[in-house]
Amino acid sequence: MKNATMKSIYAILTGENTNEADRLAAIRELEDEFTKQAEKATAKLDAYEAIHAVVMGILNDKPMTVAEIFTAGEGDWPEGTTKNKISYGLTHYWEDEVVKIQGKVNEYRRK
Repeated sequence: MKNATMKSIYAILTGENTNEADRLAAIRELEDEFTKQAEKATAKLDAYEAIHAVVMGILNDKPMTVAEIFTAGEGDWPEGTTKNKISYGLTHYWEDEVVKIQGKVNEYRRK
């Protein structure tokens, strides 16, 4: 959001600016920002869904580290997939589908 928009919103909220056109412009700017954030969140979830499909195709009863999972999926990962994203997905999105085996290096397997 632009600094000028935030100043306009502040002026409207404090009563310094009562111009209806400025108020409507600020509302449109906020709506655009909300839309942009929603689109970004949707794209992120779509990316994790694509990574999930590959991870679940790799995991089985044999525990694997994130590095091993990443290597096993070589060539199948969606663009931009990193070991960090796989690790985040395993610990935040798919924790009900995998078993985490604590160790010096954590390992994961399917439930």
